[in-house]
Amino acid sequence: MGHAVGDQLLQEVAERLTNSLRREDVVARFGGDEFIILISRMEDVKCIELIAEKLLSSFYQPFTLNDQDCFMTTSIGIAIYPMDGRTADQLIKNADIAMYKAKENGKNQYVLCTPHMRNIVSEMMRLSNKLYRAMERQQLEVYYQPQVDCQTGGITGMEALLRWNHPELGMVSPA
Repeated sequence: MGHAVGDQLLQEVAERLTNSLRREDVVARFGGDEFIILISRMEDVKCIELIAEKLLSSFYQPFTLNDQDCFMTTSIGIAIYPMDGRTADQLIKNADIAMYKAKENGKNQYVLCTPHMRNIVSEMMRLSNKLYRAMERQQLEVYYQPQVDCQTGGITGMEALLRWNHPELGMVSPA
């Protein structure tokens, strides 16, 4: 619908977010279509979850852009000070991890960051970094697997599978 309409949508999203919060809370556009919300002085996680539900429900009504109703989804990642970070960078990174988990779960929901989530992301980064050097270190092996016709039992083809055999981790699962 064009940049001008995109800008109008972002302004309307910001307005809905702001109207869903208390006067002392802060809404800031982080970049693209991402917003950061700073909610201060929350007594417990239940209060944060209620606010997240209110934010989600603010998107149930369509946005009217160029006389057209446009329905938007939202995904909310939540990081809580100090357990999810003591600096702004840590909190943003962990909220981002939770947001991507919310998107992965099907959008239109919120997810609180957990230590388990942070550990998975950390492990994936560690493996990803090791994988970059796997070829030059000759840690990749090709395995051939026959494709079998279940009715006749005959071989109909072959697939080549690349496996990573790390000297410390052993055979790394594709999963």
